[in-house]
Amino acid sequence: PIHTYHKSPSLPTTFVGCRKEMFGLNWLDLFFCSPTYSDLLNSIGIDSRYVAVESDHWNILNSTVLSDALDEEIKLVQMKRHRKKGSKQK
Repeated sequence: PIHTYHKSPSLPTTFVGCRKEMFGLNWLDLFFCSPTYSDLLNSIGIDSRYVAVESDHWNILNSTVLSDALDEEIKLVQMKRHRKKGSKQK
């Protein structure tokens, strides 16, 4: 959906890619263009990050690397919210 990125909801977004895919190709990134899509969202002011983890798409749901990546994302979102609240109070 790269051509409709401007219609995306204005919500923080995290894309998770897998580094250990078949034949060394990141199939999901190739088909869904996650890093590019993330960059496009950032370009229109939507907070977005792309995180690549050491897994493949078959095993990622039961992996600790996904859990760790999501924990890190939650911390980053909380820090950004805290900073925004602090700057609004000044």
